[in-house]
Parts: sequence; structure tokens; C-alpha cells
Amino acid sequence: MAELRINNEAVKIFQRVYKGSVNILTRTILACNISPSGKYVYELSQGRGMRGQAIYGITVVNLNDETRNVDLCKLCGSQSEAMDYIDTL
Repeated sequence: MAELRINNEAVKIFQRVYKGSVNILTRTILACNISPSGKYVYELSQGRGMRGQAIYGITVVNLNDETRNVDLCKLCGSQSEAMDYIDTL
């Protein structure tokens, strides 16, 4: 099961891949960790949508070659939905 925690190795990978850039919509990082399958590094962040509602973004990096995986990135309407999605990675 996905955990809300910051894994230092996962953070280093994200910094290498994204070079410090921040998501404009979801700026507050809640978690950065290795996925349950061990294939990906994910970052879970929170922000506000256009109507002020909470939104949650999951950004995914392939662990084996440290490349962005935009096909697996997702925006969710609740933290629960985001955590459920992370469990599938």
C-alpha cells in the first residue's frame, strides 16, 4: 500500500529528471517514493483547481532508466483516489 512519505533516494531521482521544476497546479509535495511494484518513482502533490477545489497530482518516473513516464501521470480529485492509483503502479 502506498505511503505518504518522502524517500530521499526517490527525491534525488526526481531532482535529476525534472531538474527542480515544480508543477504549476500542484505545488505542495505530499510524498515522493518508490511505487509498490518497484518499477517507478512517484511524486504525489496537492494544489487547487480552477474553482478552488483540492486536486492531487501523481508524477511518475521509470526507475530503471530514470525517464519521465507521462502516460502514467494522473490528476485526481481526492487524496484517497490518488493513493488508490499509486497502489496500481
